[in-house]
Amino acid sequence: LGDIVINEIAWAGTSDDSNDEWIELYNPTSQEVDLSGWFIEDDVTTKYTIASGKIAAHGYFLIEDKEDSVKNLTANAIIGLSLANAGDSLVLKDSAGGTVDSANISGGAWYAGNATDKATMERVDPLVKVDSAANFGSAVSGNGATGINGGSILGTPAGANSVYAGSGPTVVMNGATASIGENVTVSVDAKDTVDLYGYGFEINYDPTVLSYVSATESSFLKADGNETSFS
Repeated sequence: LGDIVINEIAWAGTSDDSNDEWIELYNPTSQEVDLSGWFIEDDVTTKYTIASGKIAAHGYFLIEDKEDSVKNLTANAIIGLSLANAGDSLVLKDSAGGTVDSANISGGAWYAGNATDKATMERVDPLVKVDSAANFGSAVSGNGATGINGGSILGTPAGANSVYAGSGPTVVMNGATASIGENVTVSVDAKDTVDLYGYGFEINYDPTVLSYVSATESSFLKADGNETSFS
């Protein structure tokens, strides 16, 4: 139970509505956990209680201020949130009142995220239970989630964080040479993974030099010269 973490906080709301705040929990274990009666203390004085709900193994639990805070995802719990832009102290506790995790425990300015582009505050590594600025960062990309009016959310509700330290390496092949018609092989290694259930990689290429010909293994491609994605 002590492995559940506060994984992401949309303390500034979304670009559609600054009041549409949400908090995401993550379960890094291989067992489902019942969160009924668990709560998050906000600056000690306020409690956000989860009436009922379970978080799946290696799964996410999305607490939304209202159902449409993240329009294209269903909330796991709807609780009226009120997070101060100046910073709050959040402590996750189990049904017996035992402390499980915390985020921004000092109660000062948030470690990350911002109120300008509404980037969320994401945990860098959910396997490291350290409540410090070094283990949180501002979201650098979204995952397709949208706000109440359809605007893109700069964050990753119910998905792997964009600043996650274990997301894999970036391989840059500047200066690589090949003759016309020659095959070029790129190998990508995912090291130190545990219970891997999915993978993906992207190839960014210059369409004036390379052109898409074919795909296999049920993969899919974007032939616009910007991004090629496999899953």
